[in-house]
Amino acid sequence: MQYDLIIVGAGCAGCMAASTAPKLGLKTLLIDRKAEATIGDKVCGDALGSHHLSSLGLSLPSECFYATSPGVEVYSPDLKSLFRVEEESLKAISLNRRAFGQFILRRALSAGAELVEGFHVFSPILDGGAVVGVRGIGKDGAKNYSAKVVADCSGMASVVRQGVPDGGLSRRFPKEDVMACYREIRRTNGNLPEDHRIFLDMEKTPGGYAWLFPMGSELVNVGLGVQSSSGLNPRDLFYKHLDPMDLLAGSTLVNGGGGLVPTSRPMDSMVYDGLMIAGDSALTVSPIHGGGIGSSMLSGKILAEVCADAISRGSVTRQGVWDYNRRYMAAYGAKQASLNIFRRFLQSSSNDELNFGMAHEIVKPNDILFASKFGDLKLSITDKATRAFRGIGRLDFIVRLRRTAHCMKAIKELYLGYPPFEDFGDWITKVRAVESSI
Repeated sequence: MQYDLIIVGAGCAGCMAASTAPKLGLKTLLIDRKAEATIGDKVCGDALGSHHLSSLGLSLPSECFYATSPGVEVYSPDLKSLFRVEEESLKAISLNRRAFGQFILRRALSAGAELVEGFHVFSPILDGGAVVGVRGIGKDGAKNYSAKVVADCSGMASVVRQGVPDGGLSRRFPKEDVMACYREIRRTNGNLPEDHRIFLDMEKTPGGYAWLFPMGSELVNVGLGVQSSSGLNPRDLFYKHLDPMDLLAGSTLVNGGGGLVPTSRPMDSMVYDGLMIAGDSALTVSPIHGGGIGSSMLSGKILAEVCADAISRGSVTRQGVWDYNRRYMAAYGAKQASLNIFRRFLQSSSNDELNFGMAHEIVKPNDILFASKFGDLKLSITDKATRAFRGIGRLDFIVRLRRTAHCMKAIKELYLGYPPFEDFGDWITKVRAVESSI
């Protein structure tokens, strides 16, 4: 059977694409390796910013979440400084991840998408270099499925993207752009904080951070992530640094697990002939906090809309679906690319620099809020602070921070001006020039 769109992966990006495409007239097939009843069961931070729901026009039933946090508290490595980032439109929702996954799956099926469960896609089907379907194996044996367009929403596995001929798309992600994470959901004795908490410490969690996200009055999602290139085991670090926390004393394990999370700018291009990529597979995760649920859903929605337009015009080549790149970059990718510059700055900073910088509010809480919303970093570097940093021999920290803010602005402008297909090469050269200057 020929489909208009095959979506590989029924995660956040895949389900959003599958709930959008049928409404636009596309015959849509959604494929996932899991059984239908377990779709949505995933190790995750389980947090979602409320603004993503507003932008997508989604309203969650009560069974999909545990609690809503009014803000996020960010702690310095020495725990002496605290930045509280709070705004009504940016409330953090603690999801029941499985119930949420089932909810967005039901939306897709109600819209008219077909589901094939328990099917492992292992490669794309190519015709003249273009993707025209997928092959895999399920409970009934090996099978091929054909479509005008295939959407790879399979997460870090990227099972379709990995099968594209060399030079077509990026194949591997550098380890320094990937976080190795481990988290547990614990049942506590209560007395949990209301806000989500993030702990910066480049010695205990190199290149990453630890988190504590309350899920109501008793449950808590607690975990950490470290830069994959560190070679450290996040589970070992969890039991060394987080398990002894007073808030977890006497707590019991509900479930736990780990995984890899891409924390980078988005892929330079998320399209190929007959192929579109969304979610983690396309690197749509926030480089700062590693949250990717909202941006994944956004990418899936835009993918379906551009796919429908391309099919109606009879052109599903790279040029035919190129507008997906432009629309995603304008909606979220430009901010993401800017925040990726700030991530690299944080990862290159020492605990002493972070402690001193937060204590003197070189970057203030409102500046962090503004950066998280728009990808622009405002600085509060006064003459007094400059003298203080010079006095302790850390003037280079301010110099690097100023350069970072400049590069964030420059990279954001480049992504907002995402080029037409024929100018892509020149654009890449300009992007790499900015990235190499930090």
